Amino acid sequence: MKIWVDADACPVVIKEILFRAADRTRITVTLVANQSIEIPASHYIKFLQVRQGFDVADNEIVKRMDQGDLVITSDIPLAADVIEKGGTALSPRGELYTANNIKARLNMRDFMETLRSSGVDTGGPPALNQGDRKAFADHLDQILTRHTINNRKRSPTLLTIIDTQIHATLTPNAFINVGDSSLLAQLVTNYDLKQDLQILAAVNVPPGSAGSEYGGIDTGIAGKQLSTGPGIFAQLAWYF
Repeated sequence: MKIWVDADACPVVIKEILFRAADRTRITVTLVANQSIEIPASHYIKFLQVRQGFDVADNEIVKRMDQGDLVITSDIPLAADVIEKGGTALSPRGELYTANNIKARLNMRDFMETLRSSGVDTGGPPALNQGDRKAFADHLDQILTRHTINNRKRSPTLLTIIDTQIHATLTPNAFINVGDSSLLAQLVTNYDLKQDLQILAAVNVPPGSAGSEYGGIDTGIAGKQLSTGPGIFAQLAWYF
């Protein structure tokens, strides 16, 4: 499965959720737009710029997607084309388009277009809110989990499961006091448990002689120093 994003109108917060999902699951996310968009450095995040023009980005997504791919869009006709080709369509507000509801959405869209062309002010869509963001993250999690389970059934080896499920970032850090030659060595890892839940853990090892910043700060009391010492810490972060 690949994820395609109708990126011109996709909110930044939704893109950030998708970026984290791409690195966590190693599923390729491709943003398609007719203007330049900055993306983070990742093997699993790509950007495709298309020429200006009505429905050019939509047509390119439909052309490139395969059956089983996921498309993120608020464009109802594009969602209908995706479903017809065997894909899954999810709006940035967390609405999952299906073969059962897409016809009703198309009819409502056409009705609103008729009202607007008649001069009726129908207003614009409301701003993306916390409920929309949660609905999107929850639906995305369900889709990715279902994809992972299906992959396990096709290839249920331990190596495949580990490679699919565990993808944490390891970052080594070193803090050096050049004045007393002490050092704090640190290894930090972070892992996305869900789209909005991340765990951060680190191991600290502070080599240094007694009385140095990292080896032990002298308290002025004979034989007594303050020292960070080797340590482990963990932090759970919830994005909302």
